[in-house]
Amino acid sequence: MAITAEQRTDALLKFFGWQGGTIHQLAEATGCKVEKLLHHSLELTNSLQPYVRVGYDTARKCELNKRLAVAARHKAEYENLPELWDFWSGVILGNANI
Repeated sequence: MAITAEQRTDALLKFFGWQGGTIHQLAEATGCKVEKLLHHSLELTNSLQPYVRVGYDTARKCELNKRLAVAARHKAEYENLPELWDFWSGVILGNANI
């Protein structure tokens, strides 16, 4: 089953601890384009890529302050690189209610 745009948005809102917000605010916070956040391929497999795994584990295991610190570091270090999307795809996979 594919993860819907609404589930992706909800997963990201949950990650940031936000009660609400727009996809444009999430795009700014993540450093990813709106279209990528809503529609780019997500693969849920047993062997996640390393940066996908970091995002997945951060979303599922870390307290809010730690999540925000890891997210800020990834945004700063991997801006405009594939690793940034890999991290956020892991977050989405980790927080999506599927």
